Amino acid sequence: MSVTTSASASRQRAVAVVGGLIASLALATVALPDQVPAGVVLKGALFGSATGLLAVGLVLTYRTTRIINFSYGAMGSLGGGLAAALTVGKGWNWGQAALAGIATGVVVGALVERLVVRRFANAPRLVLTVATIGLAQLLGGLAIYLPTWLDAPAFIPRVHTSLSETTSGGAGNASASRFATPGVWTSTAR
Repeated sequence: MSVTTSASASRQRAVAVVGGLIASLALATVALPDQVPAGVVLKGALFGSATGLLAVGLVLTYRTTRIINFSYGAMGSLGGGLAAALTVGKGWNWGQAALAGIATGVVVGALVERLVVRRFANAPRLVLTVATIGLAQLLGGLAIYLPTWLDAPAFIPRVHTSLSETTSGGAGNASASRFATPGVWTSTAR
């Protein structure tokens, strides 16, 4: 009985700490808009959430298949490269291109599962791990050449969206070199 009470108390403390950090960030963006622009904080939360979701996906993949899937990032980069190339090269709306990229990621993931993971299901784990390394090279190569096949530049430095200007804080203080993460403030000079 005390174990569940201890776990419940620990969970309540964790929720209180995270809630306090979020509240302090929200207060800082209101009280100090030039030093802590809301757009930078929101962008940091978005990138941090995306990184966390990627990490959870990698752990779930390992837990279900018992292999380290080295092609995990390359599967996502193919869909992301497609979305960027459609936006820049073909002039698609970024929302439509993002949906096409997500659909590509789903299709690539299903194909990898059907054609590679299931084929090597009874093979030693090391063989399947090496197969995912080869798959990462293949998908990475496709992602590199994809923009040029869609008339986009080979290097796409930025895709402009309707959210591109949300990082502007007062007096042009929100540069790309200023990052805000919960509890850590790092500012570098231009």
